[in-house]
Amino acid sequence: EVMAIVSGGSYAELITVPERQLMPVPSGVAVADAAAIPEVGITAHDALVVQGGLTAGGWALVHAGASGVGSMAVQIVKSMGGRVVTTTSAAKVDAVAALGADRVVDYGIEDFVDACAEATGGRGIDAVLDVVGGDYLARNVRAVRVGGRIVQVGVMAGGRTDVDLGQLMFKRVSLIGTVLRARPLEQKIDA
Repeated sequence: EVMAIVSGGSYAELITVPERQLMPVPSGVAVADAAAIPEVGITAHDALVVQGGLTAGGWALVHAGASGVGSMAVQIVKSMGGRVVTTTSAAKVDAVAALGADRVVDYGIEDFVDACAEATGGRGIDAVLDVVGGDYLARNVRAVRVGGRIVQVGVMAGGRTDVDLGQLMFKRVSLIGTVLRARPLEQKIDA
């Protein structure tokens, strides 16, 4: 049994894909469940590790930790020996904590910037995976360490915001916009 990363969606029981796109379904995972793994897994890995430069022992901030990409990102960070702060709603805090997040922020009552500073001893986050957008960008700049990276993967809260460019420059923050869907197939496979 195999699963694959595909282009343009794949809502079908059977599809044809080139062999190099195939991955084995992990043992103990139903084929129907495995169908969700490639898109979210490759997106999360590419954003945090490839684009974000996260390494073992590093700190990640993952927004929307209960989403498909967010929950996969938490697990990827933990599996590589990293540490993770994640944001979610009050109703999903326990579920995200069960994934292994080091710090879960209920965005309705807590400030993730303060939580990141506390978790990292004031150093800041190494890599941010943001699927939210909107006013999160300005706060991500405050949460990230000097020389850190913010990887923008989505804009659920909107694609426009105000950012203090002086703070972005002072901290030498890299802001990376990316989407998996628009990439050529070879880049998806390599991610």
